[in-house]
Amino acid sequence: AEVDEATLASVAKMYAEGLKRAKQAGFSDLQPGRFLLPGELEDAPVLQFFPLPDLTKPRETLEALPQESLYATLKARFRYYQQQVVRPFYRDHFRRFDRQIVLVDVLGALNAGPERFEDLSRALGQLMKSFDYGKRSLLTRLFAPKIDRLAIAATKADHVTPDQHANVVALLEALLAEPLKDLRYANVPVKAFSLAAIRATAAREVQEDGKRTPALRGTTLEGEEVLLYPGDVPNRLPGADFWQRQGFDYPSFRPMQRESDALDHIRMDAALDWLIGDKLQ
Repeated sequence: AEVDEATLASVAKMYAEGLKRAKQAGFSDLQPGRFLLPGELEDAPVLQFFPLPDLTKPRETLEALPQESLYATLKARFRYYQQQVVRPFYRDHFRRFDRQIVLVDVLGALNAGPERFEDLSRALGQLMKSFDYGKRSLLTRLFAPKIDRLAIAATKADHVTPDQHANVVALLEALLAEPLKDLRYANVPVKAFSLAAIRATAAREVQEDGKRTPALRGTTLEGEEVLLYPGDVPNRLPGADFWQRQGFDYPSFRPMQRESDALDHIRMDAALDWLIGDKLQ
């Protein structure tokens, strides 16, 4: 059909609103990214497009459609978005970087259930393709990549007990197994961490019937002080049996009250040392 600009803009706005609702619901594999953070491009035609699902016509037929058709207009706008929004973002930002850290909310996805955990896995796979140094990628087409050290970090480490931190790291590495293998094959040093930039809980132990059990003490966003054990974190990609017996659950916590200006954290020093320690020697 011939494109109607008013209808196109309306549907594009609904698509963007759908992405925002999905983000609020905890999903991660949401594209195009600038629909979520439009900035100065708010309501600009460059962000007025959307995918056409279930196209059944042969590619040759689609390519022959007139330029004023809806299909041709959407294709042209998506291509313009790639060239004028995505490409400059990589060029203007990543060109100057030589160290990188990727932050992953593994625990949030684990807490949200199997659908959102699988969605996170897909999103990470797509993200890491941009930094696939051993193969032809968007970055290698733009410039010779200069990132020579990478950290991947599972955030909110303070939301599980210390005995589960190793499992969090193992689960993160399992999520990124293929990209990590490619990076190491390309001789890019990479290390996984579990960390918390601002610690919101304190590690405690509960003794019951002569048995000591790890626990966390913290204050929920509603102001309630709690002492709890959030549950066990799997050290590999969870299967169906994990979700059926799922006992992992944690609330969000307020930052702890502190007596000095220093913010309590978990392994931020180790992550910084890995990323830039050699530059400070």
